[in-house]
Amino acid sequence: MTDYSFSYSPASPSAKVQDGPLWSFNSADILPGPANTVLLHSQRSGTGMLVQPDVARALELCTHFRSLEAHTKQITEALPALRDHAQHTRQTLEHIAQQGLMESSEAAFERLTAVVKTSTAALPSRLFILTCDRPDALHRLLLPLVQQALPEHVEGLWVIDDSRDEHHQKKNAAISEEANNACELPVHYFGAEARASLIEQLISACPDQTSSIRWLLDRGSWGETPTYGIARNLALLLSVGTRALVMDDDTLPEAIAAPRATAPFRFADMSEREAIFYGSEEDIERHALAIAGSPVEKMLDRLGTPLGAALSGFLGDHHSLQGMNGNLIKRYDTQSRVRVAQCNSWGDSGAAGSRWLLSLPDKSIQQLLETGPDLPALLSPQHCWAGYAGPAVTPFASMSQWTGLDHSASLPPYLPAGRNEDLLFGIMLQRMHPEAAVLQTDWAIRHSPVNARGRTVMDAIKVEPGVSLLADWLGREPADQFGISAERRLAGMSEALARLAEMESDAAEVLIGRQLAGRQTAVLKQCMDHLKSVERFNELPGAESWRQLLVSSRDALMADIQAATKTQDAIQQLLNSDTLRQHAHDFAAALRAWPVICQHAQTLG
Repeated sequence: MTDYSFSYSPASPSAKVQDGPLWSFNSADILPGPANTVLLHSQRSGTGMLVQPDVARALELCTHFRSLEAHTKQITEALPALRDHAQHTRQTLEHIAQQGLMESSEAAFERLTAVVKTSTAALPSRLFILTCDRPDALHRLLLPLVQQALPEHVEGLWVIDDSRDEHHQKKNAAISEEANNACELPVHYFGAEARASLIEQLISACPDQTSSIRWLLDRGSWGETPTYGIARNLALLLSVGTRALVMDDDTLPEAIAAPRATAPFRFADMSEREAIFYGSEEDIERHALAIAGSPVEKMLDRLGTPLGAALSGFLGDHHSLQGMNGNLIKRYDTQSRVRVAQCNSWGDSGAAGSRWLLSLPDKSIQQLLETGPDLPALLSPQHCWAGYAGPAVTPFASMSQWTGLDHSASLPPYLPAGRNEDLLFGIMLQRMHPEAAVLQTDWAIRHSPVNARGRTVMDAIKVEPGVSLLADWLGREPADQFGISAERRLAGMSEALARLAEMESDAAEVLIGRQLAGRQTAVLKQCMDHLKSVERFNELPGAESWRQLLVSSRDALMADIQAATKTQDAIQQLLNSDTLRQHAHDFAAALRAWPVICQHAQTLG
């Protein structure tokens, strides 16, 4: 590795590096230095070292926990100029590790698992079923659920009914009453009247927040737009100070084992989600392996606990970190809390269209292409498993048919209407609690819609300007987010949305165009990467159908990226309609009001 010509170290040199530990370059900033050097500056120890730029480039290959020998091999294979300098590369890595600029697996393991004093008593929990015009689905889930042995810390179950049809509302109320009579656990029906009563009580308690309360909770503010987020906001307000388990009505209370051999625990990102596809309903049922025990208890088991306690049984010793990405671990310590628990999906993945396929690894795509030649016929009924093959901790929450939420700490609200409310919530949660962990289970919940959802999945994948760009706007992590309260971080997001709402059109157009181009380019890269891989699958039945989707998506994305006038027209139309501005303005006000609304909701009981 190229010699470094300057170095300094405010901290004392560490002891000689032993062969045992694994190492990750995961907590150092790379900053411009003098005389064509760069500064490596440790965020943890304050240690600094000036090195040549190619040293920093090589270190960026060393984020995963591996031995120094393994890092040396990877660097010399990836950088041809260093292939004849393995010994020097190894010596440089040893010195950098000794100076505290790489984290050892022993230090990371201690940081994550050190014993902390914590109460062993489980936080109170509340269960919520969200339903909308599907009484048959509600009956299918609720009656078996209340017959299961539920944990004693569960206080009750609420059916939050967002149905438009009055007949369905009456049926759902009757089903809830039937369940209440059959169960010692109280079952509450929370329909239109209960919602109206809650809204009026909140307005009476905090009249200055009337418009935000109605925007967040009143379906009348949204016309015919689906209001998935309103139902979730009601669940949040009914669970302040407790843990909430939120269930979609078209699921079944049965845990299904992951179909792949169980993988070891890992810290992961969303790109590590996998899928297995089945050719028919009979085929997926043949592979369903039920797991004994209550899925409710499994979902609540580690929710709200410190990460050190939650990892018990997952990590044996520091060598358990082998191969894990240190950048995904650096934000956590033993006192980080599991704020969200999510499960895999068995049956319908919940994803519309085909864009989600681009996030799957090659082995999932290969299995899909092996299943048959007609991809639309395979994908439309959604006979699949999607999730993680083993337990995992991720920094973001996304979509889960059952979701556990630790509402003993402040949580953000959901966007009240439209799609992608789960994704936006996950981004805001990570911004409010950057040190919080999302625990992904290694089992799936049955997701079986009562009505067929036939989807068109082979249209070219495109990225259009729309309200979903708010997720990108809020997803930017500021450098000064640590050391302040969650409520202050939420206020920061409100301020960011307010700036977008107040921005002059020309300036907003430039920023939205940049975000749109960034998202289009990211999706284009996914298409291009899969096009490289598809050559290995040429002999598989579905290869040609998959290639056609990728090619048409690549061409459509390239055309949109290059068609500046067309893109600008679409952005101007979005801005001129005031849709994005108005949503940003209203959402900013709602985020400011949300802590007060939650406080009064808890007081109301």
